[in-house]
Parts: sequence; structure tokens; C-alpha cells
Amino acid sequence: MILIGMLHHRKMPTSIERTSFYALAAKEEGVDFIYFSPKGVDFKNKVINGYVYKDGIWKRATKRFPDVIFNAGSPAKLNRSKQIVNRLRKEIPFTSYPVGNKMAVYKRLKKAKVFSRYLIPTQTVSSTQELLKFIQKNGKIVFKPVGGHQGEGVTFIERKGQKFLVQFEGVDHIYTLSQLNEFVSKRILHTNYLVQRYINSKNSDGEPTDFRLHVHKDGNKKWIISVIYARSSTTRSLITNVHQGAKVAVLDDYLKEHNPRHREEMKKKLEIFAIKLANHLDDLQEKSHLHKFDELGIDIGIDEHNNIWIYEVNWLPGTPHSFYGKYGIETNTIRYAASLCKK
Repeated sequence: MILIGMLHHRKMPTSIERTSFYALAAKEEGVDFIYFSPKGVDFKNKVINGYVYKDGIWKRATKRFPDVIFNAGSPAKLNRSKQIVNRLRKEIPFTSYPVGNKMAVYKRLKKAKVFSRYLIPTQTVSSTQELLKFIQKNGKIVFKPVGGHQGEGVTFIERKGQKFLVQFEGVDHIYTLSQLNEFVSKRILHTNYLVQRYINSKNSDGEPTDFRLHVHKDGNKKWIISVIYARSSTTRSLITNVHQGAKVAVLDDYLKEHNPRHREEMKKKLEIFAIKLANHLDDLQEKSHLHKFDELGIDIGIDEHNNIWIYEVNWLPGTPHSFYGKYGIETNTIRYAASLCKK
């Protein structure tokens, strides 16, 4: 029987709500499943000391090395055990590979040209002067960390006469040029930042809205749509991240409320776009790194002219807690992992 190992930086599976859904999906698919952290790896005896899910509870278990590893933990935290993880990677296939930070993905897509018309004008900044030039050319802009996540550090800036409207952490500030320079300089001193043209992506109620196109490989190693959902800000903030209070609606429900006339057309448009972009990124990844992706979270905006704009592409995309056990995400993770064991 195929054995799938779920590698996570946390020692206990009980601290992660979603692990039981993966274990149940594995049972349904007829494969063995063990959860473990780097500390549970025994290279000398080629065994894993981890946990198996049985009768609704997690129990300690020791099993042989898995046939494939679903690497689900935080890359930064797993990196603390880099030697163990890298050695495992040499001996056992892993399911997931990094897509790169925001600028890396942007540059890769821009160079390949196929999806360049969907790219938002973006550049890294190392001075307030560069930021001002970008504002002059693009109007309202987004200023955010290159390696940021969950909406952290995202700032919206636009010129208002001789001053600047700066929205940070949901609060509006009016800054002079000197104050803006201080604000920007403090941030770019130790962290890489980028600027991006602001896209006016809103729902019919005028709430800032973006869309997560969650795609996944199935048991045949083909891209499928797991789920597409809208995230709309319900506060004064322009940030649509779920961790910062945005409301979530699966695409069908969102379109029924906000775009009923073009519901089927828009749904088909987004699904086709997601699969085509995933295939394109896969091709680029295989050419440059000799491996492919398993799962991607593509974040897009749709402007007032119904144009699609790519905000970013995420590796190991999270989903709202209410989605756990739904939409086949866990099942497809198991099926894809199992497919890597088959010749």
C-alpha cells in the first residue's frame, strides 16, 4: 500500500484543524497516511516517528519512510530544519515546490509574454523618488513588501495636490512630501518593497473585491479547479484578505448577487483563465527547475471594464476554515501525491 507522509513544522497534528481531513481523504483513497515533523525523522533506521489518524483520534506511530511527502508546513519554519528536509527531498519525492515571490513571478510572466497583458505595472523601489515617479505615471498605487502575505504591510498611496493620501492598516493619513519620505524610507531600509498600480476591482456594492482562483492537480496530474471565491472588504480598508476581516463568497453565490446577467460567461472566463495560467506556469517551471507545481492560488482583480489583472500567484495557498473538507481539495492532494508513486 502507498504510504503518504504529511510533513509539517508543528509536532502535533491536533494543532492543525485540517490534518484530519487529509487523513480521512487518504483512507477513502485506500492509501496509508502518517503526519510528522522533521524531529520525527530517523535516517539511521529509515523510519518516521509520527501520528496516524484512527477512530477519530491521532495516535503515535512508527512507519517506514513514505513513498511520497506532502510538504504542508510553513517553508520558513521548515527551513530551520533545512538539513533534514533537504536530505529527505533527495530520497523521497515531494509534492510541492515554491513558485517564487511576487516580483519573481511577475518577471517570469513578463519575460514569457503569453500572459503579459494581464500583468499590473509593477516594480521594486529603493527610494521615495522612485515611488513618486511611479505615482506620477500610474496615479493611485499599492506599496507592499515583496515577500509579504495575508495583507501585511500593504499601503495605498495617491497624490492630493501638494500632499498625499496614505491608507495604512485601515486608517487614512494626509502626509506632506517630507512625511511620506519618512514613512517610505523607514520601510525600505530593511525590507524589499514593490509598487503596483491600483486596480479598481469592486463588487456592485462598491466594496473592494478580489478573487482567489484555487487550482490543483488531480490523480492524473492534470490541473482542475478546486474552488473560485471572491473576497470583499467590509470595512473602510481596501485590503481584501480573509485574515483582516474580508467576507468570502464562492463564485456562484457572488455572481448571483453581483453579476447575475453574465454569471455563466464570467464563471467560464475565470475557469479557463485559471487552467491556462496554471499550465503556463507549469511549463515555465519545468524548463527552469525540472519539476512542476501541484497547487496554486491565483489572486486576480477585475476592473470596471471586466479586464482581468493578476495580483499574485501563491504557493501552498490557504483556504478559509469553512472550506475544509469541501470542494475536494484534500482528496485531490492525496490523489496527486499517490500519482507521483506510479510509474
